[in-house]
Amino acid sequence: MESNLFAGSIAAAGVAFLSSCGLDKIAYSQVFTPAGWRLPERVVAALALEPGARVADVGAGAGYFTFRLADAVGPQGHVYAVEVTDALVDELRKETRRRGYQNVTVVRGAFDDPRLPDGAIDLAFFSGVFHHIENREAYFEHLREDLAGGGRVAVVDGAPDPLHELFMPFHFESAEAVDREMRAAGYRRTEVFDFLPMLHFQVFVPRA
Repeated sequence: MESNLFAGSIAAAGVAFLSSCGLDKIAYSQVFTPAGWRLPERVVAALALEPGARVADVGAGAGYFTFRLADAVGPQGHVYAVEVTDALVDELRKETRRRGYQNVTVVRGAFDDPRLPDGAIDLAFFSGVFHHIENREAYFEHLREDLAGGGRVAVVDGAPDPLHELFMPFHFESAEAVDREMRAAGYRRTEVFDFLPMLHFQVFVPRA
């Protein structure tokens, strides 16, 4: 009985906190499950990738978005899954083989260079990675060499709202800071999506 009362008190406190932050409309599952607050299917759909497109998933991790992107571009397209540690590169390669994806190439990138083929990338996708990149202006200036004509850069990163600060303090870059730094690197923002409950989602293209 005491444990039930304690659990109920915690739940009530959580509801009060969400309401006070103006975030009570977020489903509780969005806080505690990756798919609930990353909404990967909606993110990929919003990118409107053409069949045959060439995508770089930079900071691919264990492939959370990699294989969804590979499905979106189809067998004629290609996804370069970029990671900077041997352990993650090995894990990605094993998972790619296990799933049987022929349109995914795992790339051992560097901290200052994703090591992508020049002029070949239609979309460079960064999810939860931007705030980890050091010397971002130089990094994204270099990335311009990898983009094909009409190439885009999509950035999904943490929004510094009260709920995000509670669960992931100091683990985000604001939308304004991302836009400012991308402009300094020679890009302009073309799209902003606001459907992610605890993240911001922006798309950029190189300035002419």
